[in-house]
Amino acid sequence: MQDGCTDMTAGDASPGYDIYTGYGLVNANKSLPYQTRSGTITKDEEWDKGPVIVNGDITVAESATLTFSHGIKIWVTDDDKLAGGSDTEKVEFIIQGALIVDGTSGSPIVIDCADDYWYGIVVDSGGRVVLNYANIINAYVGLYDKGSANDIVDNCHFTRNEVYGIKTKNSNLVVTNTMVDTMSTGYGIYVDSCEPTIVDDTVKDCEYGVYLKASKATIDDCVIRGIGANGVRVWDAAGSGASNAAHLSDLLIAWTFESHMYFGNANVSVDNCWLNSAGVDSYRSDYGIITWVLEEFDLRQTTITDYDNAGVYASLSYSNGWDFGHDDTTGGLWWGYNSIYTDDTTSYAIDGTYGQYIIAERNWWGTSTPDSSLFNTCNPAYYVDFEPYLTSSPKSSAPEKDEKSILPGSFALHPSYPNPFNPSTMIQFDLPISSQVKLVVYNILGQRVITLADKEYPAGSFAIQWNGVNAGGERVSSGVYFYRLAAGSFTQARKMMLIK
Repeated sequence: MQDGCTDMTAGDASPGYDIYTGYGLVNANKSLPYQTRSGTITKDEEWDKGPVIVNGDITVAESATLTFSHGIKIWVTDDDKLAGGSDTEKVEFIIQGALIVDGTSGSPIVIDCADDYWYGIVVDSGGRVVLNYANIINAYVGLYDKGSANDIVDNCHFTRNEVYGIKTKNSNLVVTNTMVDTMSTGYGIYVDSCEPTIVDDTVKDCEYGVYLKASKATIDDCVIRGIGANGVRVWDAAGSGASNAAHLSDLLIAWTFESHMYFGNANVSVDNCWLNSAGVDSYRSDYGIITWVLEEFDLRQTTITDYDNAGVYASLSYSNGWDFGHDDTTGGLWWGYNSIYTDDTTSYAIDGTYGQYIIAERNWWGTSTPDSSLFNTCNPAYYVDFEPYLTSSPKSSAPEKDEKSILPGSFALHPSYPNPFNPSTMIQFDLPISSQVKLVVYNILGQRVITLADKEYPAGSFAIQWNGVNAGGERVSSGVYFYRLAAGSFTQARKMMLIK
């Protein structure tokens, strides 16, 4: 027993919890040299040796700090034996004190549950979290931050989570250099009633990219793509003046099906963004930007193209606070420099200006001689002031932006752990790209003992356990063994020793 937190042998893991894929374990219900944890931590504690199996909620008390370091791997069971927390059936980390995840680029901290899913990391009000090089996998919500501090997420990877990659409420969270992906029915980043900073991140392959609800936020220099509904959605972020706006700048948004951006009852400024299908017709969006009861809306230096219905669709907007650029005598300081066009001749650049007069001067509309047919104003009392206009596009191509990824940079076969071992050891390997993988154990005579893997793997870091048995399931004798990885053109072998 350590600091109020249960410490058991891995033999206590749930029967039948035996097949992990991806980052996971194999045969975790066997007698393994890993600690199993659950319960409350009341004193400062560091987890730096592992792997660790967590089979019940971990609560970090207000007075305590829990630190993960040295690339530790944490495997979470799909059942919460303590039956507590936000979900009595799923394991979660409940942070009332502080959680510090201190990984590195070469050894990120991995928290995973591949059998089903775990609940996630929940930061209570007053709690504190700093995540650096963490891979959060197969959770209901990767991180749910309800704390009041300026918590930090940097160089992390949230993948294959159920509903939310990152959810923050009342916390001015800072998310940088992070990837959130592979959530076919959920939200990449969900923000509620706070002022986060989201910079230099990638959100992809989700139903919603970034959702801002009743929040002011800065989203800058991000890549958002492969989104089922809206790349960025801003709702109920209204107020008077630019200080109350959501600021979206230097975004590359592509391959969204409904719209790249959706704004409702909000003040928004968009600057220097590129919204298109990246040349893939099957991923063309219906709209570039949809608006609903939008108050103030500034649009500058932004390209909206490859849409099917309208570049900007305005529905039930009001006031005269829309500014897409206006002519001046100060050398173009207030010019729009936007490019809004498509090759679909039945589409509008701007559609449906209900009760809205839009100043949209000094922009490119896809032709050197634009006319009013590009704009569906619905009401002759309101119109788009598009003259004077630009006669060529101010931008020739999409900006060069790299997706943020915490994927390995090279192939690698790591030393097995533990080594020497009895009865089991973990073999870890890295794949920078998807590869056909074959992992084989040989005896000292070069004879094949067992094939541990022979299939296609996606890019990522993986671990497979060998329980010291041959292909027939029989225990092998003590001695020296070799394990060899072949992945594409990469091959490497290492030595390990079984002792009895």
